[in-house]
Amino acid sequence: MRSCGPGHRAPVAVHDSRGRFAESFRRITRMGNQAPFILSLGASAALLASCVERTGPGIDFFIPPAVHGLIVIVEDKQHGDDVDLGAPVFFIPTNGVLRVKTLAPFQRWHVLTARYIPGGEISRGDLHDSPNDDVVRLFGLGSSSSRKDFYFLGTRKQAGEAHGNLYKIDREIR
Repeated sequence: MRSCGPGHRAPVAVHDSRGRFAESFRRITRMGNQAPFILSLGASAALLASCVERTGPGIDFFIPPAVHGLIVIVEDKQHGDDVDLGAPVFFIPTNGVLRVKTLAPFQRWHVLTARYIPGGEISRGDLHDSPNDDVVRLFGLGSSSSRKDFYFLGTRKQAGEAHGNLYKIDREIR
């Protein structure tokens, strides 16, 4: 057994002559039913800490009233618009395709808000939880390995149809 100083023993596994981890096993068995509880409590705390860290700034979309349908944010390091990483604001062009130098704000936790350029707020939708009605919402459809993020401004039904065609859409937009 290793020593950490007078009267202390290090909680390390030590092989006995038969190749077993004798001392560690004795310590764990002395803890009785507390060992699984303590281990699960530690794992739960680590998981909770990783889920609640919300560090990214909010992202704001400003959308012209003529835009309806697919909105694509394309990372284009050479020809894309500069992005303010501290307060990302994106003005979506009327064709719905915005080229930016980096997608970094989208790659960390963030809250996305959207407004029409005259000022009306656009509510966010979820493909799985939003009501199946005729209300126009902004739906996040996901991202692609070709450095694009996809959104859809429309009804839940329309967004679902667009989501089903993302592979084809991704290939068409360069």
